[in-house]
Amino acid sequence: MIEFFKKKMKRSKWGIAAYLVARNLKNRLKYTSGNLEDEYGATHQKLTNEESVHYIEEVFKDYLQYAKLNPPDLIDKEVLEIGYGDNLGVALKFLASGVKRMVCLDKYHSVRDSFKEKNIYQILRESLSEDETNRFDKVLRLKVESFELDPHFLKVEHGLSIENRKELKALGRFDFILSRAVLEHIFDLDLAFDSMNDLLKAGGLLIHKIDFRDHGLFTGCGHHPLTFLTFPEVIYRLMTKHSGGPNRKFLSYYRKKMERLGYHCEIVVTQTLGESAKSLLNEIRRRLCTQFQELSDDELSINGIFLIARKSNA
Repeated sequence: MIEFFKKKMKRSKWGIAAYLVARNLKNRLKYTSGNLEDEYGATHQKLTNEESVHYIEEVFKDYLQYAKLNPPDLIDKEVLEIGYGDNLGVALKFLASGVKRMVCLDKYHSVRDSFKEKNIYQILRESLSEDETNRFDKVLRLKVESFELDPHFLKVEHGLSIENRKELKALGRFDFILSRAVLEHIFDLDLAFDSMNDLLKAGGLLIHKIDFRDHGLFTGCGHHPLTFLTFPEVIYRLMTKHSGGPNRKFLSYYRKKMERLGYHCEIVVTQTLGESAKSLLNEIRRRLCTQFQELSDDELSINGIFLIARKSNA
């Protein structure tokens, strides 16, 4: 009987919330102590080497496709990647395509396997053209069980977040700043965008894929996909701020932020709640916190976007 109630508690909305608060506190203490290693962002640990290379290729293609860039547009450009996780494959693809300099930034140090990384890069190299291979070899030297990077072409910074506005100025300025499934985890997005604005050259591009879902917090236990919007902000932050939870910023936030910064912005919806959106929204709308009740059905039904924003040339 005791085990029955334990399982029921773990699957209830408030039982999950209590667990998330405890996990969040544990993570806060861990990071405060200086331990930044985390499984968050360790995408490639779950994939075979071949799957990893395919994933890298698809991410690279997505950036070019949504930003309407062609390979010649990359020549001699400088690029900042936010949240590179446990693999530098996307950065290597950009460099092999002619980018002059990449900086990869991550707040955490994702758990990684250097031997697996090396094998992924080896397979990636074999897929390149002759010109791309020559560029690749200038950046990375493959060894028997590891690899060596040339920091002149590819600089890696972990333990430093995009919100660290002052510290990041030393990195220089960039033609493109990009990320995939990262911005939704940043709780001080205003500061993050101000920092990106400092780092982006005139006429430069922001290219960000952003996921609005709950990342399994409640859907992982069978709850409504918008359950995470039913908690007041103060409680929600206690549950998620130090645990990689989504920040609950939606499309209208990004549109307004780009307008304030004076950027020309295009937002492409990549995923929605689907055909069941209307019934799902009707089921939960009255339970949403006030800040989310004010959002339209159309906005609440969006699960993900690509944000492409160009800075003024002035």
